[in-house]
Amino acid sequence: MEMVIAAGFFMLCVAVCVSAFVMADHLSRVGQDVNHGVLAAESLVERVKVGNTGDFGTYEPDEVFGTVFENWKTKDPEAKAVYQYIKDGGEVRNYQILWDKEWNSYPDTKELEKNGKKLAYVGLITTGVKDQMKEIAVVIFGYGTYGDQGYKIYHLFAEQYVKP
Repeated sequence: MEMVIAAGFFMLCVAVCVSAFVMADHLSRVGQDVNHGVLAAESLVERVKVGNTGDFGTYEPDEVFGTVFENWKTKDPEAKAVYQYIKDGGEVRNYQILWDKEWNSYPDTKELEKNGKKLAYVGLITTGVKDQMKEIAVVIFGYGTYGDQGYKIYHLFAEQYVKP
């Protein structure tokens, strides 16, 4: 009887330790995604500011991912206000950039598939001009990397004065 209790206690300890390691691995991967997402968003904002958008693709969401993006836009009050402000200004442009699992960038899914890669991350860039200010909204989403169909990693809103 004492051996059964000892074995049960040992199995319980093993289960707790394994779950702790699994959680640590998950947090490490999420942290790595956030680090890459922050750097990618900052880089995209700077590229938009200098007008280097030539290799961006046009925003073409699929049905599931478009829903994820719209849900995020409407549920986050800050995002909702910024996107409405950009929309009110006119001259709205939408771009996208795609990344594979190793954060190599592609303008569209055709290029991604041509290189034999799978879509892992999406950057959506929205710009507009209002009151001589270029409004820039960048949001980085993970796409199917953890079995779901999209989650926000990081977003960044910026402005730049535009000479009249």
